[in-house]
Amino acid sequence: MKRLNGILFAAIAACLPITAAASTSAAVSAEAVATFDAFRTTANRIKSNLTGDGRYSHLPRGDRNLIQRELGQIETLLSKHGTFEAMSADDQVTLMNAQESVNTLLESSRAQVDDRVAGDRMVCTMEQSLGSRMRERKCRKASDIARERELARDALRNAQSNPLQSRQ
Repeated sequence: MKRLNGILFAAIAACLPITAAASTSAAVSAEAVATFDAFRTTANRIKSNLTGDGRYSHLPRGDRNLIQRELGQIETLLSKHGTFEAMSADDQVTLMNAQESVNTLLESSRAQVDDRVAGDRMVCTMEQSLGSRMRERKCRKASDIARERELARDALRNAQSNPLQSRQ
């Protein structure tokens, strides 16, 4: 199981958009959340760039507060467990969602995009498959989730307005 978690962690890390630029920027890379000590160094760098004339000081106060809160959540999880692999699946999902939220905000700032693209953010959930009690981690883009929700809403609206046609 630990080997599977390590492989899954490596696969997710490879999909993160900022991981390659982590050595030159203050983004939260997969390596930065592997251990508590590695994370603390990255978090301190990000926090210092949020204040004064730092790289991210121009972000709106709400975004800076969200980054601080998400970094605090990651710090709490890593201080409790020590490493990513030692966490439960639920805690791993929580950490990945917090990490992706921070990365989305920082990446939008780094690219000097005023309107951050929430649709590019990965959202992970623990879901049960039909016919199984086992929960598994599913990660999808926020834009894909919104599109699926809209399609389901349209299908329901169509079925309610045309009840005879939806049964054929």
